[in-house]
Amino acid sequence: MKKIMCFLLVITVFFISCKSAKNTITPEQMALFDEMISKKEIDIEFIWAQPSGLFNNVRGIENLLPNGSTVGSISLIGNDNYLKIIKDSIAMDIPYYGEQQLSSSSSYGTSGIGLAYNGIPEKFSETFNKKRNRYVLKYTMKAKTEILDIILYLYPNYSTTLSVNSSHRSTINYNGNWKVLTVKKE
Repeated sequence: MKKIMCFLLVITVFFISCKSAKNTITPEQMALFDEMISKKEIDIEFIWAQPSGLFNNVRGIENLLPNGSTVGSISLIGNDNYLKIIKDSIAMDIPYYGEQQLSSSSSYGTSGIGLAYNGIPEKFSETFNKKRNRYVLKYTMKAKTEILDIILYLYPNYSTTLSVNSSHRSTINYNGNWKVLTVKKE
C-alpha cells in the first residue's frame, strides 16, 4: 500500500510540475511581448466564433454551418476576417453569427452581416494581467449604426480572444492568432 501511495504522489507531482512549466515565460519572451504590444501594430485573424445563445430555437441550423462547427463554436477557417490595430486606429471586418436586437429597419452595417469598423475608437484602455500573462485592450467604437464595446486579450504565445458587445446584437466571442502587422512603406 505504501508503494502505491508513493507512486501516486510521484505521478501527481510530475503532472503538476509539467503544467506549471507549460505556462512559464522567460524574461526575454516577456520583454519582446511588451515591446510588440507597445508599438500598437497588430494583425489578428480569427479561427473560431462563439456566439452566445445562438439559434436556441432553430432546428437543423447546425447543418448550415461550416464543417467542424457546432452552434456554439463556428469555424472561420477559409472565411476572410481581420482586426488590425494601427497605432490609435482600428480596421475590423469579422463575420457575425447571432441575433439582431432591434427592429428590422436597422441594418447590420456596411459589410452585410459582419462586424465592420474603420477609424479611431471613442475610448481605449490597456492593462496587463500579470497573473495570466496577458494584455487586455478595451475599445468603444461608434460604427455606422451601432456602438461596439470590444475587449481584446493578447497572449505571448500569439493567441488572442475577442469579446464583442454591441448595442444592436447579441454578444459574441472570437478566438484566433495575432502577429505584428507588417506596414507597407510607400
